Amino acid sequence: PSEVLAGPTSRPGVGGKWDVLAALEPLGSQKVYRVRNRTTDDEVALRMLPLSLGGEEAAQERIRNLLQRSKDLVGAPGILAVVGYEVEDRTPYFITEVFSGPSLQDRLKKEKALPVDLVRRIGLAAATALAAAHKISFFHGELRPGCIVLGPEGEVRVTDFGVGKVVSEVTAKAAAGGGGLGPAKPGFYRAPELARNDIPDARSDLYALGCILFEALTGDRRLPDPYREACAAPRPGAPFPDPTAAHPLMDSSMREVIRRLLAPAPADRFESAAAVMAALKGEPFPRASVVSPGAMLPPEAADPADAPAGKGPAAASPRAPGKAAAAAPAAAKRPLSPGLVTVVVLVAVLLGATGWMVWKGSGFAAFRFIAPEAGEEEAEAPPPPPPVDVPPVLPDLPAPPPQEPGALRLPPRVVAKAGRIHSLADGAELVLVPAGDFVLGAEDANEDERPLRRIVLAPFLIDRHEVTVAQFRRFCDASGRRMPPQPAGSTGRHPVVNVPWTEANAYARWAGRRLPTEAEWEKAARGGDGRAFPWGAADDPSRRNGAGGGDGQEGLAPAGSFPGGAGPTGALDLSGNAFEWCADWYGEGYYLTGPVQDPKGPAQGKERVVRGGSFLVGEASLRTSFRNHLEPARAFEDIGFRCAADLK
Repeated sequence: PSEVLAGPTSRPGVGGKWDVLAALEPLGSQKVYRVRNRTTDDEVALRMLPLSLGGEEAAQERIRNLLQRSKDLVGAPGILAVVGYEVEDRTPYFITEVFSGPSLQDRLKKEKALPVDLVRRIGLAAATALAAAHKISFFHGELRPGCIVLGPEGEVRVTDFGVGKVVSEVTAKAAAGGGGLGPAKPGFYRAPELARNDIPDARSDLYALGCILFEALTGDRRLPDPYREACAAPRPGAPFPDPTAAHPLMDSSMREVIRRLLAPAPADRFESAAAVMAALKGEPFPRASVVSPGAMLPPEAADPADAPAGKGPAAASPRAPGKAAAAAPAAAKRPLSPGLVTVVVLVAVLLGATGWMVWKGSGFAAFRFIAPEAGEEEAEAPPPPPPVDVPPVLPDLPAPPPQEPGALRLPPRVVAKAGRIHSLADGAELVLVPAGDFVLGAEDANEDERPLRRIVLAPFLIDRHEVTVAQFRRFCDASGRRMPPQPAGSTGRHPVVNVPWTEANAYARWAGRRLPTEAEWEKAARGGDGRAFPWGAADDPSRRNGAGGGDGQEGLAPAGSFPGGAGPTGALDLSGNAFEWCADWYGEGYYLTGPVQDPKGPAQGKERVVRGGSFLVGEASLRTSFRNHLEPARAFEDIGFRCAADLK
């Protein structure tokens, strides 16, 4: 329902820019208005935000950055997109598509636990929205019942992708009497891993969805002590106490879905929101591995929002008098399909911990990845490669442009024959990048890609393709390492992924090479003419493995699958398939201060540069100048690497 105002008007806080046509259903304490822009005549909705946000410059900048991406969500199924943010007369507000209805939070305050069919429909709509956003690598970060809007005709929309987290942080600070930004108070919907690192991802979104479904079915926000203890120290693949044990659900399939969503270790949850959709539609999936139930927490336990995640007692949520607890659903086990399987247990297997990174496109979004409990910057020195010469690992690749090193001296155990160069240490084919200058960066791009600079590099060699599973397995066997898990369906020809920078660097030294510098990587990808993609000025999905279709691939492809996407040097897969580690520390403003001759990045830092795009990202992140970065101890399902070597 909406309160129709007496003719077009305006209200304090939105100046003279808008004619307010109607007051729509509020979302919690936030008033919502349907308005018309007096200049463009467009009708949108304005959602009034806490006044404390108006004084937070850092928060406002983060919101505006996120909204650069959230505009891509307009029209996506199940999403009520936030398309703008403004502050007028010290009043902050979001500009959204017009959609009126109460939030799920508002409904849960008024009603008992909801019927199973309704909860299933809400879950399916929310999973549909998450799938659409995750497809472009955009993650919610603060999913809770207040972000789910229930329309009058049964429609369901999810709102506040990315921006809800910032608003929560500022609101929590204001409520505590503090200023500035800080992590939001841990609460019922926040995944256990976020207690360690406050960057959300797809798996933390799925955990939050599991909590929402649990609450909607049961009217309860209490979880068993043994389960919460398991969340404090999750072990991938290990059975965990059943979080739904005290709630005998009417629908066993919902119980299994929620069990899987609430798996303490991110790697044990569903592989994607699309997999959750399939499970909610009744398609079979492997079940979560749970152990005997623990007792539910006593009613007097403190609210979980007041306790650190995974520590102390969980809380009973306040309920209206006479409100009965309904049965809680259970999380389902993710299927290990031959398609894209999120294999993100590398360092969890090695060191048993999880971590997170910020992944930036137009603005930024968040990606999930696995991290060790603690990692040294340099892995221990690997043994020398075996003396036996290794033939080329991908001998059937089309020949690159003739490789003629001439008077340049090749590194040890690197040979040139019949116009091709390969390493006898690990079988890699290499291509020559001649000495000379090239244009680094892009003008109309992200801030850290500017300014354009003409850089001069010495000649070097770079691997023609990313290091493969077969190559990395040989390294693991030689050095006594455990082979990291790879996506289902991977063969020896696929790029190895789930490898942190530290291990990529160790491999490069073992093979007698090194990781390429960021400048070397970019020159190999674009040559001397400043092209935006290795093959030319415009994107061509048939030449690379990225998001958005058109490339005939699902998930990671074997190395060298896109010969038409070769760069000017003949190097392959420099746009898409898997991101690649570079040697450099990341510096956002390094292009302003770095040398023009053979730049090697800042002398120190916290994150290493990652380049090249992957099968999970779209055009903006597949450009040759696009920069990304993450901590060197982290590993990710679509990050691999290739090596480089000096020439003299």
